[in-house]
Amino acid sequence: MKFKVGDRVKYNNNISDFGYGTIVEVRGNWLDYGIRFDVKRKELHNLGGECEDNHGWYCSEEFVESAVLNILKKIDNKINS
Repeated sequence: MKFKVGDRVKYNNNISDFGYGTIVEVRGNWLDYGIRFDVKRKELHNLGGECEDNHGWYCSEEFVESAVLNILKKIDNKINS
């Protein structure tokens, strides 16, 4: 697993942008992480009681990246454009 509980991440699925969140659960199946997102959204849930209603989502590792690396990429893109 790439991330651990407490890590700040960005969910990068081209269909849904839930923004930034914190890993609150690491699982061993195809939905690798339970993420508590900063912003409340009606399509989110509570990760089975692990976070507030409308803040949680189980995510596959392929759509999750470090929040720090995401911000550094944005800065680099601005500098080089």
